[in-house]
Amino acid sequence: MRAREMVELRIEKLAVGGDGLAFPDGKAVFVPGTIPGELVRASLSESVKASGDWASAEVRELLQASPDRVDPPCPLYGTCGGCSLQHLSYERQVREKAAILADCLSRIGGISVPDIGVVPSVPYSYRNRMQFHRSPGGGIGLKRRAGTEVVETPTCPVADLPIRRWMEAREGRGRVREDLRSYLAG
Repeated sequence: MRAREMVELRIEKLAVGGDGLAFPDGKAVFVPGTIPGELVRASLSESVKASGDWASAEVRELLQASPDRVDPPCPLYGTCGGCSLQHLSYERQVREKAAILADCLSRIGGISVPDIGVVPSVPYSYRNRMQFHRSPGGGIGLKRRAGTEVVETPTCPVADLPIRRWMEAREGRGRVREDLRSYLAG
């Protein structure tokens, strides 16, 4: 595998973190924004590991989409690094998270679990803790996926209601900590 090489990949499973995993020629290739079963044409990144054991790739064309693929509700999805599974239906997210847990328990812990029951929760407005950063433009945001650049984030569908209201009310204002304390105090 060489950097920038175009490859056709069948996604076999999701890795911890939500990237799809394909195994062409026995090598692991991590492909963000994909779902097990999908067939994609992707370009290998410039950061192909020197040992050749793994690589990351970026989807250039979705050749066969999963029926579980949905439009993410967040306009920043794929850019902002806060979420990695919004392109999956919620039911599929729950199944994939259970599969990731079972794989980790088996592969790392040597524990075989026949069936992991996952208790579903609300798909949005669940995150009650977020780490914001100041953008160069003075706004607030979350870090870009796989990077350190701050993506200004005026709202977030996974943030719980008090955080989301604060984000929407304070857009463009300074003093993040003091502003949040006074907002939450009422």
